[in-house]
Formats: sequence, structure tokens, C-alpha cells
Amino acid sequence: MDLREEATMNQYYALIGDIIESRSLANRAKIQEALSQALNGLNERYQGHLASCFSLTLGDEFQGLLKVGAPIFQMIDELRLALPDLNLRFGLGLGEILTSINPAVSLGADGPAYWRAREAIQQVHQQHHYETVHIYLADRGREDQGCDFES
Repeated sequence: MDLREEATMNQYYALIGDIIESRSLANRAKIQEALSQALNGLNERYQGHLASCFSLTLGDEFQGLLKVGAPIFQMIDELRLALPDLNLRFGLGLGEILTSINPAVSLGADGPAYWRAREAIQQVHQQHHYETVHIYLADRGREDQGCDFES
């Protein structure tokens, strides 16, 4: 095993997303169904890149656990194209998962990947970066260091 393989062996990308200002949207049930269908489509198309499938978590919020090397931005673009009338925000975290991973449902797993993704999406919300993708990445073993990107 080379150093690159060792460095990424226990690393995952956690992606958390939600609909911006979803409480003000009419017909939330229809929107949630459209979101669910779009996530199911990602789960089917990118099955080989997912450690745990995208799942709805809190009504308008969803999350998935991706393997290192997954085409993350392509997935985000496809989701935005599938839901063109919705404003979405995303938080992405790179790190380990400290618990078991259920490949079918992205619930119950815990670790730095999810902690960082949650921090990133909270920063997007607090800073009102609603038209950008906000990413937080931390160096392995250096919890106090991070990178903020907007694109």
C-alpha cells in the first residue's frame, strides 16, 4: 500500500445539503418528493462512489457519505439541475468516520467528516452565502487548520 492509499483509506467526504428558506415554499410535500427522487437518482448513478447513500434527514435536509475520488461537484451540479426552482446550500467535510457505516442509509454514522460538513453548512447559513458552494477541508491530524473555498 502506498502513502496515498494509506492517507485516504479511512477518509470520506460527508456532504450535507438543504433547501434555503424551505419553510416559505408552497407545496412542501411536492418539493420534498422531488428532492427524494433526485437523491434516489444520484444513489443509482453514483453507487460505486458512495460509502452511504444520500438520505433525507430533517425534512428539507439531506446527507450522503462519499468515497475519496467521487465526482462531488458533478453530483452537486446534477442535483441542482434536477431541482432548478430550488436554492440549495451544501457543506462538505473530509475526515474519518468513527462508527459503523450503513451503505443503504446515511444516518447514524459519526466522525470528523460529518462534523466538518455540519460546520461548513452552518457557516454558509450564518454568512448568507446562498449562491455559492462553501467547502471546509481540514488537514489530517490538524483539527485546528482548515480551508474555506467559495466557488
